[in-house]
Amino acid sequence: PKGSKNLLPGERAAAKKEEGRRKREAKEKVRSYADLGSSAEGSSEDEEAKAVRERKAVEAAVSSGEACLLCRREDHEEYMLLCDGCNKGFHIMCLQPRLRTIPSGDWSCPLCAAVEKKEEERDCVLKARE
Repeated sequence: PKGSKNLLPGERAAAKKEEGRRKREAKEKVRSYADLGSSAEGSSEDEEAKAVRERKAVEAAVSSGEACLLCRREDHEEYMLLCDGCNKGFHIMCLQPRLRTIPSGDWSCPLCAAVEKKEEERDCVLKARE
């Protein structure tokens, strides 16, 4: 996995195993949604409605910061960071590079940090032109 150079061999193996597990889970979710979408007449409307409700619940949890934007899971609240820019949630172990602890003070997710950096660069250029 990315960023595994700083890990001990045992940690690297565990990180690789976890990454593989996450990829398998993601593929399985995609397969199950694809199966649902292409299922024959045998599937009931109740199953389809339930799947739609579950997808909406996951999206709502992600939007509210209750679930990790990267892995889409609501577990491990003690490792969840909320971005001060967009208020989305991120597990510290899902970030790349992975964080080992919750940082103190304000924190911005990678997307918000990139936007902030671009805005700062633009402001510097504008000030230099004055």
